[in-house]
Amino acid sequence: EKERKTFLDKYKDKPCVLVEERDHSGKATSIIADNYHGMYAVAEHLVRDHGYRRFTYLAGPHGNTDANERRQAVFDVMNAYKVSFDESRVAYGDFSSCVQQQVNQLLDDFPNMEAMICANDVMAKTAYQECTRRGIIVGRDIAITGYDDWELAKTMNPPLTTVLQNAFDMGYMAMIGAAELCKGKNVIPL
Repeated sequence: EKERKTFLDKYKDKPCVLVEERDHSGKATSIIADNYHGMYAVAEHLVRDHGYRRFTYLAGPHGNTDANERRQAVFDVMNAYKVSFDESRVAYGDFSSCVQQQVNQLLDDFPNMEAMICANDVMAKTAYQECTRRGIIVGRDIAITGYDDWELAKTMNPPLTTVLQNAFDMGYMAMIGAAELCKGKNVIPL
């Protein structure tokens, strides 16, 4: 929040389009994925359609808008379906592949988990690798999901269940929005 405010203050005389971040100040246009509903849908799918009840969540970093919205969606699904779930079942990563420690901590602390929901596909790939290293077969012994529909998600074995976040379209909308702002036109936040 502080970095966003500092950035917007620094460029207050320039039109701004923020991608993957919300602007509550009214100084910029924001283009951001519907993180909450996307993550809600995948978590609900695991509970409602597969009947899983024992979950862990590999979250993104504290203070990140995407991470916060996705984390809230997971908690809301668990609450809506009366699934026992609390902060002890959450490990925080940084959206990178360097989350071996967090994945292994969740696997150690919850050896009977049925599903690990990951806040993005890159961390989900690490979860696949750590499960394989332990002899846990993804798709049979554990379900793992991601978010972003990373290009390599479909090549994972089994293909990763994920949520599409179309970065190309978001970048395109940001460029169109920036061009419109430079022309002096109002742009509706998306």
